[in-house]
Amino acid sequence: MLPILAPEDTCTGCLACVDSCNYRAITVGYNAEGFLSPSISAHTCTGCGNCEKICPVINGYSYQRTDNLLPTPYAAWSENDELRMKSASGGAFSELAKTILAAEGIVIGAVIDGLYVKHIAIDTMEDLHLLQGSKYMQSNTEGIYKKTYQYLRREKTVLFSGTPCQVGGLQSFLQNKDYPGKLYCVDVACRGIPSRLILDAYNKHIGNKLKEIISFRKKDESWLSSVRPQHCVIVAENNQPTDAGSFYMNAFLNDLALRQSCYDCKFAYFERKSDLTLADFWFVKEHTEQHRKGVSLLITNTPQGESLLKSSHLNSHKTTWGRTNIWYNSRIFRGINTVNRHPIRSLMPLLMKTSPIDDLNRIFALQNCTEPLWQTYKEQHKQYIYNDYLQNKQAYFKLMLEKGTFVNIVSFQMAYNYGSVLQSYALKQVVERLGYDVRHINLKPNSVEKAFDWNYGGAQQLRQSFNEFRKTHFPHSLNLYDHNQMSLKFNNFDIFIAGSDQIWNPVYSDRYYREFFLNFVPDTNKKIAYAASFGAKSTIENLHDEIQKYLLRFDAVSCREEEAVELCKDYFNIEACQVLDPTLLDIDYSQLFHPEKFQPSSPELVFFGLGEDRVKQYDWLKYIAKEQNLNAKVINGTPTDKDMLYAHYVSVEEWLSLLYNSSMIVTNSYHAFLFAIIFRKPFMIVPRHVGKSNETMEFSRFESLLSDLGLENRYFASLEEIKADHRWKDSIDYSSVYAKLEQLKKLSVTFLEKALKNK
Repeated sequence: MLPILAPEDTCTGCLACVDSCNYRAITVGYNAEGFLSPSISAHTCTGCGNCEKICPVINGYSYQRTDNLLPTPYAAWSENDELRMKSASGGAFSELAKTILAAEGIVIGAVIDGLYVKHIAIDTMEDLHLLQGSKYMQSNTEGIYKKTYQYLRREKTVLFSGTPCQVGGLQSFLQNKDYPGKLYCVDVACRGIPSRLILDAYNKHIGNKLKEIISFRKKDESWLSSVRPQHCVIVAENNQPTDAGSFYMNAFLNDLALRQSCYDCKFAYFERKSDLTLADFWFVKEHTEQHRKGVSLLITNTPQGESLLKSSHLNSHKTTWGRTNIWYNSRIFRGINTVNRHPIRSLMPLLMKTSPIDDLNRIFALQNCTEPLWQTYKEQHKQYIYNDYLQNKQAYFKLMLEKGTFVNIVSFQMAYNYGSVLQSYALKQVVERLGYDVRHINLKPNSVEKAFDWNYGGAQQLRQSFNEFRKTHFPHSLNLYDHNQMSLKFNNFDIFIAGSDQIWNPVYSDRYYREFFLNFVPDTNKKIAYAASFGAKSTIENLHDEIQKYLLRFDAVSCREEEAVELCKDYFNIEACQVLDPTLLDIDYSQLFHPEKFQPSSPELVFFGLGEDRVKQYDWLKYIAKEQNLNAKVINGTPTDKDMLYAHYVSVEEWLSLLYNSSMIVTNSYHAFLFAIIFRKPFMIVPRHVGKSNETMEFSRFESLLSDLGLENRYFASLEEIKADHRWKDSIDYSSVYAKLEQLKKLSVTFLEKALKNK
């Protein structure tokens, strides 16, 4: 009786069954869907069943580790630029391979063979270039598992690289075999296997002129200037290199022509039996310059993998799961893809063989979808992708609740306010820099809607720009409540930070003021307040007992203003530390704005004011601008004065750019004041409420920092004072300011670092 191989919808094409057969009864070919597939010959099969025992799908081989060791992510790259530029990203595999080859070991990986890909073994550095670079095509592994076993029996050290199912096939093949050699397994974060029919359809369209694939990814000077280099397939047509692979790559990347088993991969586990996992590390925030040459995401899954990394010459930096963008690379932790339900997938073999290339380009590459029918189809595909994203998001958080620790930040990031979102962004960057994964817990007080006149033309575009900012820079945000019921579950090791900004001012936090004191957090979880602010004391006098009860639950408390520190001590009997607003803690804002897009035609004095009576200060602004020979520009002011320029309802990017490009800043906004310091601009502070007391103006937050930095003379309470005292014309000695600021930065970061570490 013939053994039964894995069905085509679950077979991965790893071909371990082929190498398991001692009678050569199993052959390999491409099936009707364009994938490598084994078949058994009834004439030569002896019915021994060895192939069934070896097949990781049939024998139930699990690629998931069950120990308590969690994988560790690294940003890694080779210091050898020549080697690195020949690699797909940072050259991590090449450096690992060099380590093995230097010890007279064997390296096994995929190589391009004409219009196909296969696995080979190398033992010299001269051949390493054959294995470098990504191959977006399933590699034929026939014979490679036997060869690997032979090397191991000869006491060789072997580095085997492949997709997770290929590494799983090797491990299943070897699991009952003894050998004295040492095996290292490296898998790649595989998106899935594209059908062979894609390339065949394109080749048929051009008269079968393609003779060989030269490369699957172009890494030249364009890589150095691109945020994310474009994938491509470089093929040879009439023996001349030509970039003709956009149809192939787009069809592959749209997930509409993958192997059926890839839509529910049984090898995409978080904890893997491979020693290391490799992937591209896109959007590297802390190694931006290195990204221009390529950075690898390297994950050590075992102590043996960690040892190989340390013995290599890789420049490696331990990172966090949040910074690996694992959210968008779901195959590292989850193998399910909803696009397999798309009706077009079942028609893929027929369409690839019968449809014109233009139609195939619209259907599978989603290109040139200009007609309504094709647009509808494209939108349908987007919905499948979005559903997949939502399911991956849910699975990611479930995984992290079980495996990892989050630092959860409760702040005003949901506000339509520049300072609120930027301080939230800054605190996230600082905490991530200290080695923690971060997510924001969304609370949306009624006050966040009051920042702007939403009926004014252009205001809705502003709302959208803020929403896009949050979507891009706070991707791990979750809503705290759903239909007035607690909807989040927390890991016992999760940490919570309340801050920064006036989160403890009930005027702003209104219906959620208790949540901003972390009342929902279990007693067992660590609670930290960073740079929290009360605003005026009068806003909390009627809440003394309740607030004191909440503050006593905190493990560490810090406030932004000296007055708030004194309030904690004298009013609530709580010890607090004074720290800087997180925006001042050496944050790289270059990812957020592009000042060259908003260059003024002539030097400008920029005014950003808050409060209903800020228009009363327009006369002040015009006087200062005239004295300084500058054009006066008002941000977010309703155009009322023809003598001034206006930037009405600007995005966060434009707001930063206007401040950065200004020649002088006048403001009553705390965060505009901070960015004047960050951008080293001449500035003046004016009162928010003209003619009222400092406490009503909530002036203490300005006063505290101005005093610390020796900048007390930058505040002016009236036009008369401005006219009478021209000290605002004096230049600011920023070398002195930053010398003082550096000490405050160290104190602030040290507070946060100790608070996060202390048990």
